Amino acid sequence: MTSFRCRFASPVPANPRDFPEKILERETPEQAAQDYHFDGDDFGYRFRWEYEPGRVRYVRFALVEVEHPDGKKVEFVSKTIHHGIYRTGGVKGPGTITTIEGIAHALGWEHDPKLLLDSWEDEESLEEAQTRKWGKR
Repeated sequence: MTSFRCRFASPVPANPRDFPEKILERETPEQAAQDYHFDGDDFGYRFRWEYEPGRVRYVRFALVEVEHPDGKKVEFVSKTIHHGIYRTGGVKGPGTITTIEGIAHALGWEHDPKLLLDSWEDEESLEEAQTRKWGKR
């Protein structure tokens, strides 16, 4: 295991005390970035994703800066997916960006924006996420 220092690079928290830098012991910097975002999974650029007609998930994207023990810094795009029962109304939630292209621009993502919604290598399944979050199987 290696110690990685993590912080949100984009968006930047309005109050850094809400999401302070953390040192995480992980195998890879990618794991550190994602676990850091898991701890603040209600933070990031919020996107309403209708992945099937009438089926909605909310995705939070963030750019996480990870510093290696040697001082080298790298940035990773991280996402957390929220599902469940949502109330509807006419007021847009705070931090919501209405297009995936807008999310890509905000993150500095230079690839096809639709790739942000694809499954990523080593992405956990819904079952794994529920076990991690609530200890359920």
